[in-house]
Amino acid sequence: MLCNSVEKMMMSAVLRTSFLGFHLKFASNLVVPNRPGVGEVLVKVHSAAINPVDYKLPRIANGKVVGVDFSGVVDSVGGEVGEIIPGDEVFGVVLTEGGSLAEYTLVKASRVAKKPKWLSHAEAAALPVAYSAALQGLRDHGRMMKGGSVLIIGASGGAGLAACQLANAMGASRIVAVCSGKNKDLVLSNGASEFVDYTDSRALADFFNKNKGGFDTILDCATSSGGGEDYTTSSLPLLKATGEYVQLNAPPLEMMKVMMFHMSLGPHQTFFDTLSSVQRAHLDDVVLLLSSSNFRPQITTLPFTEEDVKEGFHKLMGRRTRGKIVFVDMNSTESMRARSA
Repeated sequence: MLCNSVEKMMMSAVLRTSFLGFHLKFASNLVVPNRPGVGEVLVKVHSAAINPVDYKLPRIANGKVVGVDFSGVVDSVGGEVGEIIPGDEVFGVVLTEGGSLAEYTLVKASRVAKKPKWLSHAEAAALPVAYSAALQGLRDHGRMMKGGSVLIIGASGGAGLAACQLANAMGASRIVAVCSGKNKDLVLSNGASEFVDYTDSRALADFFNKNKGGFDTILDCATSSGGGEDYTTSSLPLLKATGEYVQLNAPPLEMMKVMMFHMSLGPHQTFFDTLSSVQRAHLDDVVLLLSSSNFRPQITTLPFTEEDVKEGFHKLMGRRTRGKIVFVDMNSTESMRARSA
């Protein structure tokens, strides 16, 4: 796929059209990224998942092309990319150097891992941000150990459900999932040992009153997720003296402060950058944990069309998705074509 001065390869992609707000445009005439440089690979995208950060962070902070999660096949590589070669099936995270809602994306090799055969491209695309955030939140920041007790707030979303699965695979002895009653069976079948319905105010208050000092790790996937939830104050008393509270979401301004200045919330409280912290080692560890369990990502798939992209973000912004939304078969259309430059 070499480009010359006469002809360039074009592709479809979803673009942010404003620097500060969230306005999308489905474009079919974007030039395929240049040949990869040192430490980069060019990937032909098969599937891409979306995350709240895709609409929360503006173009000025998150790039022109929307999306960070992807799975696909390596088209070409630059220098110093390790063992990755053209033709490899890979999945990973792309930041400002590209964007995943595109037929091709340029990505740093350090944020790419080889996709195992037992995962489909759609399943692999659901892993990078949600599962890496859950892994780091539980293990690295939450200091969860085998036999530990874990509270997961907002347990039926992408990161919450990933946390239920990974906490189970890592050997937690007690995994309490907080979500709506309609998702009880979902969380209990994906690793949680107990369930609390946040829509039942009496049951929720009773749970908080009876579990003070009961948890080694609290992973809060709900606070600041967009609906005005704030579990921080009520959650902290539930920590053991050596416990850790980890929050995955924050308002956009606070999120940018953390990304730029590595700010913390306070003693035994952590909020971390779930995007730039993703590395190949995290992705490999996630695959290893899933391979030792019977868990797989819970996904809703949609075609890669303008109408379906809008529908996908509408569902995501409604904050009632179960698991992850993934766009599939992104190179099955005729939108990839040669045009005169």
